[in-house]
Amino acid sequence: MQDEEEERLRGQRELRAEQRRMEQLFASSLEGVVLLDAGGRILRVNRSFCDLFGFASLGEVVGKELDVLVSMGDKYAEASDLTARILRGEKVAVEVLRYRTDGSPLYVDLLGTLILPEEPEGDLEYYVIYRDISERKRAEAELRESLGRLEKAWEQTIQILASVVELRDPYTAGHQRRVAVLAQAVARELGLSEAEVRGVYLASLVHDVGKITVPAEVLSKPGVLSSVEFALIRTHAGAGYDILRNIDFPWPVAEIVLQHHERLDGSGYPNGLSGETLRTEARILAVADVVEAMASNRPYLPSRGLEKALEEIYEGAGKRYDARVVASCRHLFREGFAFPAFPL
Repeated sequence: MQDEEEERLRGQRELRAEQRRMEQLFASSLEGVVLLDAGGRILRVNRSFCDLFGFASLGEVVGKELDVLVSMGDKYAEASDLTARILRGEKVAVEVLRYRTDGSPLYVDLLGTLILPEEPEGDLEYYVIYRDISERKRAEAELRESLGRLEKAWEQTIQILASVVELRDPYTAGHQRRVAVLAQAVARELGLSEAEVRGVYLASLVHDVGKITVPAEVLSKPGVLSSVEFALIRTHAGAGYDILRNIDFPWPVAEIVLQHHERLDGSGYPNGLSGETLRTEARILAVADVVEAMASNRPYLPSRGLEKALEEIYEGAGKRYDARVVASCRHLFREGFAFPAFPL
C-alpha cells in the first residue's frame, strides 16, 4: 500500500511539474498564444499576444471573440474560414494580414491546432499562435522594389541596343519592334509564363543586334546580295550572342538570339541545331522574324505580302518551324492581329 501511495504522489508531482512547464512555456513564449473555445472566444492569452496587437492587459481580451479583435472587412471572413478549418481538425499554418488596436496592418504567420477533449462529449478548444513577420514582409517589398529597378535598367539596356541597330540599318527600322510584338503575342497564345513572355519580347527587340558587326554598305545594299555578303549577314546571330552573353539578364536573351535562325530540321544557322535542342522562345522568334521580314520591304528583297509569309510558315510547319508556334501565329492573324505602324 505504501508503494502504491508513493507512486500516486510521484505521479501527482510529475503532473504538477509538467503543468508548470507548460504554463511557463505559454506565458513566456515570444509568439502570441491564444486558447479559444469552439465559438472563437478567448479563454486564455499570453502577454506576447497583447504586446503584438497593442492591448494593454490580458483582461481586455479574455472572453472576447478573437476574429473580431484582430480582423476587419474581408479579413474577418477569411479568419472565420480558418477557424472552421481548425475546428474540423486541420492543422492550419498560413501567412495572413491582421490588424492592431490602432488599425495598423500586421503581417503574421498563423498556426492553428485543435485540442481534442479528454471525454467524448467534452468541449472543443483550440490554440492559435501568431508570429510577427512584418520585418520580413518589409524586406521582401524592398527586394521586389530593388529587382524592379534592376529589371528596368536591363530593359533600358536592351532598348538602347535595339536603337543602335536601327540607326545603322534604317531599312529595317522598326523590324525588331514589330517582331517583338508578334513574338510576345504568340508566346501568350501558347500559354508561356509571364516571365517567359517577357524574355521572348526583350530578346526579340535585340535579335539583330549582331548586325552592328556587319558593314553598313552590306546592310543597306539594294538588289541581290553576293554569296560573300550574305555570308557576312549570317554571322549576326553568333555576333549577337557574343555581345549579349556577358550581360547577366534574368532571361535567356543571348541563347534566344543565338538560335533565332536555327530550324527544326537542322537547316538553319549558325550551329545547325535541330529538334528538341532548340529553345521554345527561339522557335517563337524564328516564326515571328520570318513573317515580319517577308511582309516588309528590304533593300535587297521587296515585300512578298502577309499572305505569302503565312503560307511560308504553314508549309514549313513541323519541318522548319514548330507546328504549334505556326498554328498560334496564323490564329492571331485570323483573329485580327496587325503589326503596329513604325515608329512604335
